[in-house]
Amino acid sequence: MGRVELARTPAGRLVALKTLHSRLASDARFRERFRREVAAARAVDDVFTAAVLDADTEAELPWLVSEFCAGPSLVDVISALGPLDSAALGTLGAALAEALAAVHAAGLVHRDLKPANVVVTHDGPKILDFGLAKGAAEADGEPLTGTGELVGTLGFIAPEQLGREPEAGPAADVFAFGALLVLASTGRNPYGSGTAPQVLHRTLHEPPCLLGVPDAEWEGFLGRCLALDPADRPTVAEALEWCAERAAALPWWEEEPVAGLVREHEEATAELVAAQEEWEDEVPEAFRVPGAPGSGDVPGAPVDVPAGPVDVPPHPQSPPRRRRFLAWAGAAVTAVGGSTTAAVLLLDEGARSQEKAAPVAWTAGRTVWSRDLESSPAYGGEVLRHAEALFVRTDSRLTCFDAASGEVRWTFDDAMNIRSVRPSEDTVHVLWQAPLGSVVAALDAKSGARRWETRPLVMNPFRRSATNTPASELEGQSAHLTVDGSVVCLVTHSTPATLWEQRTEPDRRWRAYGFDARDGRPLWHRAGTVTGVPAVHQGGGRLAVATSERAVSVREPADGPLVVLRDRDGTPEREIPGGSAHPEAHPGATGVRHYPGPAAVAAVDLASGERRWSRPVGNEATVTPTATDGLVHTGDWGDLRALDAATGHQLWVRTDVRRLDDSEGTPPLVSGGLLYASGSDPSLPADSGRRSTGWGVHALDARTGKLAWAVPVPRLSRVRSAAGGGLLHLCVDRTLLTLRGPGAA
Repeated sequence: MGRVELARTPAGRLVALKTLHSRLASDARFRERFRREVAAARAVDDVFTAAVLDADTEAELPWLVSEFCAGPSLVDVISALGPLDSAALGTLGAALAEALAAVHAAGLVHRDLKPANVVVTHDGPKILDFGLAKGAAEADGEPLTGTGELVGTLGFIAPEQLGREPEAGPAADVFAFGALLVLASTGRNPYGSGTAPQVLHRTLHEPPCLLGVPDAEWEGFLGRCLALDPADRPTVAEALEWCAERAAALPWWEEEPVAGLVREHEEATAELVAAQEEWEDEVPEAFRVPGAPGSGDVPGAPVDVPAGPVDVPPHPQSPPRRRRFLAWAGAAVTAVGGSTTAAVLLLDEGARSQEKAAPVAWTAGRTVWSRDLESSPAYGGEVLRHAEALFVRTDSRLTCFDAASGEVRWTFDDAMNIRSVRPSEDTVHVLWQAPLGSVVAALDAKSGARRWETRPLVMNPFRRSATNTPASELEGQSAHLTVDGSVVCLVTHSTPATLWEQRTEPDRRWRAYGFDARDGRPLWHRAGTVTGVPAVHQGGGRLAVATSERAVSVREPADGPLVVLRDRDGTPEREIPGGSAHPEAHPGATGVRHYPGPAAVAAVDLASGERRWSRPVGNEATVTPTATDGLVHTGDWGDLRALDAATGHQLWVRTDVRRLDDSEGTPPLVSGGLLYASGSDPSLPADSGRRSTGWGVHALDARTGKLAWAVPVPRLSRVRSAAGGGLLHLCVDRTLLTLRGPGAA
C-alpha cells in the first residue's frame, strides 16, 4: 500500500511515517482501505499495540504517523531463545491476548496476526499492521474484500476465512493466535509448509501438528485455539486468563539475550539517526525527500534509497559499525502498518565492503508426516530405509512404515531384546536374544508374517547340546547378523567390559553359524578363538570375521587377524594378519571402501587390501564407506567435508554444521545428492554469536556444500536417521519425523 520511513516530530520524538503510494492515492478503493486502516489503528489503545499519533487521510498523498517500535521481530527472538518453554510461552500468549482484547474492544478484527506483525521492544511484544483489520460487524460500510477473495497469511488464516463468504469474527484472531504460539514453541507452522493449495488443504481438512509444544496441557489448549469450528475456540478473555496463569514472574524480554537484542536495535536506531543528520548536507539534492505531505507536524522525511547504483560522497568519519549496517539493511527498523521496510541511510561502497554479511534468505523444507513412538531407538536401536519401507527398531519392537505416508504396515513385537534387522529384497531377517540363546527369523517384507525361525543356538544340530556343559561353551551375549544371497550367517562372541562380565562369561569363543535363507535350515557351525568380534562382512561367497582382544572404537580400529570362511559350508579359507581393520577386504571382494582411523580417513582397494590414499581429519571423524557421485564425505564434532573419491583432495569444508546423527561410528548421511546435517538458523549471520547446530536440519548440496533447504526441528538430539526417495527420516527421542525439500511431490 505504501512506504514506511523513520521520521522525527518537532519535539524530537522518533516516529514511523507511512504514506500511500501515489499511484494508489487516486484509486478510491485503496484510499478507502487506507482510511479504514487509520480508523482501526486509532481505535486501538493498549501497551502491546503501536499507537497512532497523527494522520491525514484526505491529503494528496495520505499519510499516517505512529509510534516507532525499535526491537527485533518475534522470529529473531525465537531464533535467539530457541522454542519457548511453558512459562515463556504463557508470557507471550498473555501479552498477545491482551493486545487482541484491545483490538476486539474497538469493534475490530485484526485478520492478519503473524510473526512478521509482532516486534519485541523493551516494553514487550507489540502487534503491528492493522492494514487488514475490519469492523467485526462490517458496520462501517461495504466490505473491501469481494466474495471469494483471500485475505490473510498462509498458515494463520482461520478456516472460516477460506469459505466463499468469509466472516472473520474475533475467533479468527484466536486461530491465528494459536498458530503463532505453536510456531513460537516448536519452530514450525502447525499446518506445515509447501504450496498455497497444500497449506490451505491441511488447514481445512487435517488436524494441526502440535508435536513439540511444551506439554499435554498446552497441546489441549492450542488444539482448541485451532479448532475447525470457531465456536469451539476459547474467547480472547479465556485465552488471556489461561496464558496468564502459566506466565513467568519476570517477562523474558527483560532478560538476556532478548534485552540485549532490543538494546542493539535501539542503539542502531540512534546511530542511524545521528549519521543521517551528519550526512544530510552531503547527500545530492536529487535524492532528498520533501517533508511529510499534508502536514507540518513531521518536517523532513528521511532520505530514500533510489533504485540502481548511486554515487554518494564518501563520509569523512570512520565506517559505520555492524549495528549501523544492520539498521541500514532494514533489520533494525520495524514500523506499524508496514507492508514495506524503511530505508533511511546511504552508505558508500567502501563502507559497505568493510561490513560483515547480513542474514541471508533460505529455502524451507517441510514435514511430510510425523508419529510418536512408545520408546526411542536412540539407545541401541536403529532406523533403516529399504526400498519403499522404513524400519524402526527398538529393544522390544520392530515397526515397518510406508516411507511416503507414515502408515504402519506391520509390527513385530512378540520377541524381547531385538538385536538386529537386515532387510533384503522381499524378506526381513530379524535377530533377537531368547533365554536359551540367539534366534533368527525371516519375515515377509510386505505383511510381517513369519516365514521361518531358527531354534535357539544351543540346540543347533551342528554343535553339541549346552546341557551340563561349562559356561565357556555357551554363547556370548553379542552377535552379528549378515545376509548375502542364499545364506544367512550369524556370529556370536563375548567381549567382557566389566568384572561381572568377566566372571559370568569366562573364556567364551566366537562362534559362526550358517542357515539356508529360503527355509532357515542349519547349514554349518564353526567355533573360533577366545576373542571379541568388532565386525563381520559377508560377500563374494565369503564370511569375514574381524577379531580383536580389546574393545575398539572409531579412533582405535580392530588390529587382530581377519578370519575368512566360505559362507556356504563354513570351511576356513585363510587368515589375514591385522586384516580386521578392513573386514570388507578379503578374497572375492571388489571395489573401494573408505575407513576412519585415529587421525585420518583412508581409501582401501578391497581386492588387494592396498591403501590408495589417506587424508588427515579430526580424531573423531567418520566417513561414508562408499563414494557417491565421485565424492566421499567425512564428519566429526566440528565440521563436515567433501573429498574427491579418486584422490582424497578436499573439495569443501563446513565448520558451522555437523553430522545429523552424531553417535560414535555413524557416517554422514548422504542420499539423492544431498548431505543431511544439523545446523543453526540459516537466517542468522555467521558471526552473530547466537548460532547453535541444534536449531534444525540442513540439507546441503553434496557436491558444493551449499544449503539446499532447511527445517527447524526442536530439541534435535539423540537422533537416528535414514533417507531415500527424496525423503529424510529422523527419530528425535520418541518422535519419528519425515521431511522433504521444497517443490518435491
